[in-house]
Order: sequence, then C-alpha cells, then structure tokens
Amino acid sequence: MSEDYGIKTYGKTEQERIQEEDDLLFPKFTYEHAKYLYDKILDKMVSTTKPMGVEIVLNGIPVYTHYQYGTTKKTIAWIEGKRKTVEYFGQSSASIDIQAHKMGVDVFCARFGIDPHEYKLCGGAFPIIVKDLGIVGTVSVSGLTRKEDHQTCIEALKQVHVY
Repeated sequence: MSEDYGIKTYGKTEQERIQEEDDLLFPKFTYEHAKYLYDKILDKMVSTTKPMGVEIVLNGIPVYTHYQYGTTKKTIAWIEGKRKTVEYFGQSSASIDIQAHKMGVDVFCARFGIDPHEYKLCGGAFPIIVKDLGIVGTVSVSGLTRKEDHQTCIEALKQVHVY
C-alpha cells in the first residue's frame, strides 16, 4: 500500500507524522504531567457519548486508567494491544499501523514476529518520550475511530507540552 493509506486514515503525510512525534519530545515528564494529561483526555471523554477508555503508563506502571460506562473487555484488550505496539516499536501505534498497511499486515506481523491479536495495529497510543532518556511511558485511548483515538492522544499531549 502507499502513503495514501496514512493520508486517508490519519490526515497527515509521513513527514508530518514524524514531525508530530519529534515535537512531542518532553524535557521532563512527571506524575503531575501524567495527571494533567489524564485530565485533558477525560475532558474529551465526557464530551462524547461513545464508550471510551484511557490508560497512562509511566515506567511500566499504569498510573491512570479510566473506562466510561458502556466499555467492554474488548476496549481493555485494544488499549493493552495498542500500548504493547508502542512499547515494542517505540513509535505511535498510528505510525506502525501505516507501516503495516504499506507492507501488508500479514507480512508485517510475520517479519516482526508479532501476533495481530495481541499487538493492535491501530492509532490511539503514543509514546511519552523524554529528551536524553527515551520512552518513559505511554498514553493509550480507545473507543472512537483510529484517527480520533490518535488525535485525542496528540491534542492532550500538546496541551501537556506547553503546561
């Protein structure tokens, strides 16, 4: 598949997505930042009637998790799968989704030895990266479209970045 999948699905070119991830590099990220991030995502969640879930993990520990009324175990599985994708590849799950579709999902999964039932190739999870440290956590959202889940993460992270 071509870059067309990314533009159609996520509304951004590959260069724009790479820049987006580079722009969200943090000088530091504390539990206070995580709480602010969580609050921003909850603001989005209460503005929709769709059942959504959010998980923020720092140093391998879930520090904030919330599932709205109507979510199911499937939502939990999607959040876990998106988080695992980010932890494995070190990039947003949207970027990995696009790479997998370019290569062919079955070929991609075989090449990297991942189970598509365990790793979710879908936007909605993003690495929390601290300059000179690397990935210190993840933020994952599920319940909307892959683009909306991804944008929810991005918009909230941008607000934390200027916090």
